[in-house]
Amino acid sequence: MMDVGDVNGDGKQEIVVAIAAGLVVALDAQAKRLWSCQMPTPPTVARVTGKGIIAGCEDGSMVALNGQGDITALGKVTGRPVDMRVLTTPAGPLAVVTTDKGQVAGFRP
Repeated sequence: MMDVGDVNGDGKQEIVVAIAAGLVVALDAQAKRLWSCQMPTPPTVARVTGKGIIAGCEDGSMVALNGQGDITALGKVTGRPVDMRVLTTPAGPLAVVTTDKGQVAGFRP
């Protein structure tokens, strides 16, 4: 899974990659590593929120990261996340996650 957006609020686009080795990695525009963060289990989806990143993992864990790669919130869904969209709401970003078990859930970091 890969997404592109301003992760850290510097006005520049970063590349975010969720890899099977269990990491979420942020890269700059030249694909140089800015940081990486180990997830509870391998991430299956990751999206830039405008205020950081939200990743969903194989065990249903939902992890919010700030622009520096620090974990700021944790959650859980039933099943393995297969897709995620981030909605902009007055209360801040809301990740809408669908899982392989048919669950549709919202996760707010």
